[in-house]
Amino acid sequence: MNYIDAANYWSKKITNIAPTELIQKVIDNILSSYRHCTMATSSDKGVDATPVHYIYHDGFIYIFSEGGEKFLHLENNKNVCVSVFNHDGDFGNIHSVQVYGTVSLVEILCDEYMKVVDNSVYKLNKAYLEKRAASGEPLYLLKVTANRYKVTDSDIKKEG
Repeated sequence: MNYIDAANYWSKKITNIAPTELIQKVIDNILSSYRHCTMATSSDKGVDATPVHYIYHDGFIYIFSEGGEKFLHLENNKNVCVSVFNHDGDFGNIHSVQVYGTVSLVEILCDEYMKVVDNSVYKLNKAYLEKRAASGEPLYLLKVTANRYKVTDSDIKKEG
C-alpha cells in the first residue's frame, strides 16, 4: 500500500480551484446551515472525536461543553479539526467543511461569552450560567479559529 499516493488522491485531481469569494460563501453557508459537528482532538494521551453542537458566529465556531476527554488533549495541543456535513447527503449531494484550526477558551460569562449565548439557538440564560459557574461546574465555551478549510460541495462541482 502506498499511503502517500492514497493521501494525495484529491490534490492530484483538483485542477481548478473556485474563486476565493465563492469558496468563502460556501463555507459560510454550510457552517450557518447546520448545528452539529465532530470535533477531533489529539495529544500524546491519544485521540478523541466528539460529536457536539456548535454555533457559527462572526466567522468562528463556538462549542459549549461541560467537559470531557477533549480537554485532556486541549491542555497540550490546541489544534483541532471540526467536521460539518449534511447527514443525508449521497455522492451527488454532499455539502461539507473540515475546519482545521486552534481552540481557545472563552472566559466564563465575559462579554464575548454572553454575545454567543445571545446569538445561539440554545435556551441558555445568564442566571443558569452564573449558577453553574458558582457551583464549580461551569459551561465552558470553546472558540475555534480556522487556519485552513477543506470543502466538498456538490453544487460547486455542478456549477463547474
